[in-house]
Amino acid sequence: MLGIKLVDVDTSNARTEQTGTCELCFGTQWCDNPILIFEKPDGEQIRAEGFGWDWGDYHEIKIDNYLNFSDWFSKKDINCERLEYDYWYLENLVEWYYEETIGYDD
Repeated sequence: MLGIKLVDVDTSNARTEQTGTCELCFGTQWCDNPILIFEKPDGEQIRAEGFGWDWGDYHEIKIDNYLNFSDWFSKKDINCERLEYDYWYLENLVEWYYEETIGYDD
């Protein structure tokens, strides 16, 4: 769907999280746990987790300029359903943004 815009980023669930999966690699780190709030052209909002966990490792989407990202994003044909539940899909979209706008893969 074209015309989806990023309208807000919610970091109200930021906290220190336990990382790792075993005694050798357990640790803690600060995690912003961002929720990116997108809006469809019809006004419906979509909340997408901007973070993910993989075998005890915390991953967080890093966007250098939210306004530029929102403008770029609104011009792309985005799968709204995947956006709502698939962090890795959103991460790939952000990588695509960096490749097209800055010329490198974050």
